[in-house]
Amino acid sequence: MFTLLLSTLSSLHHQDVLQVQNVSAGVIISRDSLVVQKVQRARAGQYRCRAANTLAATISNPVTLKIR
Repeated sequence: MFTLLLSTLSSLHHQDVLQVQNVSAGVIISRDSLVVQKVQRARAGQYRCRAANTLAATISNPVTLKIR
């Protein structure tokens, strides 16, 4: 299982593709975290989050998930 803690998640991208929650596929997105269960090679790569509020929006530095 891979868990990424975030401050306030507006959107999440894997390899620049928007991710949506899919519990049956093992992708769980909440307000402040991402959990990837059933980790397979297809889930490897860079993850970024976009956080936004009424004052500003920002995109995180990438976090790389490596599968060996």
